Amino acid sequence: MSEKIIPIYGKKEKGKSGYTIFIDLHTKKVYRAFHKEVSQSTFMISFFATIILMRFLTDVSLPDFHPFLILIFILTGASISVYIGMIIQKKFMGDLIEIYPSEPMVEDFIDEGSTLFKREVIIAAILLLVSVILVGLFIIYNWLVWLLFSFMSFAISGMMFNSLSIDRWKLYKYRR
Repeated sequence: MSEKIIPIYGKKEKGKSGYTIFIDLHTKKVYRAFHKEVSQSTFMISFFATIILMRFLTDVSLPDFHPFLILIFILTGASISVYIGMIIQKKFMGDLIEIYPSEPMVEDFIDEGSTLFKREVIIAAILLLVSVILVGLFIIYNWLVWLLFSFMSFAISGMMFNSLSIDRWKLYKYRR
C-alpha cells in the first residue's frame, strides 16, 4: 500500500460506529477504516484526572521566568500537544480495509468530503485561534489553567490535522 492515502469522506451517526473513507492517489484503491469507540471508563478517568489537575493548578503560583523561557515552554508544550492529538486520532482509527465502491460512489464520497473539508478547515482555524487566545490569557494573567486549556485545544487541533493535508486540498481543488 502506498503512503499517499488521503481521507475523502467520513461519517458518524448516533448509536453507530463511524468510519472514514480513504483513497490511494497512485493506485486509486479505496479503503474504509472504522472508528474505535472510547470506553466509558477511560472517559471518566480522563475527566476526573483533568478536574483534579485543574484544582491543583489553581493553587500553584509561577515564579517569574524570563519571557524567552516562557515562550520556549509554550511553543514546546503546544508542539507536544499537537503531536499527542495526532497520535490519539490515529489510535482511534481502525485498520484499513479495502472496499470496492463503484466509480459514481467514489465521486459522491469526494463531493461530500469536499464540503466536510471546508468545515474541518474552519473548525481547525477556530481551534487554533482559541488556543492562541488562551496562551495570551496565560501570558497576561500567569494562571496555569489557561495554559492547560490551551494545550488541550492544541491537542484537539492536532487530532484534526491528520485529515487536513495538501493532497486532500489538491484533490478537491483540481476536481472543479
